[in-house]
Amino acid sequence: MKKREIGFGLAVLLGLALISFVSAAFNVENVMIYWQNAGVFTLILPFLLVFALVYAILTKSNILGDNKGAIVIISLALGLLSLVGGYVPQFFAKISGNLAIGLMVLLAIIILLGLFYSSKEGEGVGWIKYIFIGVGILAFIFIVASSFSGNRIMGLNLWDEYGPALITLVIIAGIIALVIKWGKNKGG
Repeated sequence: MKKREIGFGLAVLLGLALISFVSAAFNVENVMIYWQNAGVFTLILPFLLVFALVYAILTKSNILGDNKGAIVIISLALGLLSLVGGYVPQFFAKISGNLAIGLMVLLAIIILLGLFYSSKEGEGVGWIKYIFIGVGILAFIFIVASSFSGNRIMGLNLWDEYGPALITLVIIAGIIALVIKWGKNKGG
């Protein structure tokens, strides 16, 4: 019986040592670094995203009918062509990071507005909706602006040159739309 207990104890120690070795060698950070070095984030994920979007658009629009083979070939070609030059993977890397930051800002706004929101139905709902819309629009503008900044199209850095003017036009158009809507509500 002693040999059996010693053998079981050694097996447990060996198992714990093996688990410790495996967890040290294959922790999440090491896996993510390995995937990054293998090109998962810069090649495979952008390819899959473009492929899936093109496939979904062609399938939903029914331009090619039920010809799934042609849809797959076109989606595959556009997915692979999007990787040439590295512009699309760089853009996806920028916009996904900026999108995560924007979503965190919206989450913080939701948490802070939860302090002022009444649980009674109908109280405070109107102004909270407009705050969410306004913050969402601002977050979208900042996400797009920071994602396009520094990108060069045909040797021009269009966003840095025309971005402020575009944002100004969007803000002016928004103010005009609010004035028109407010005028209609007041006038009748």
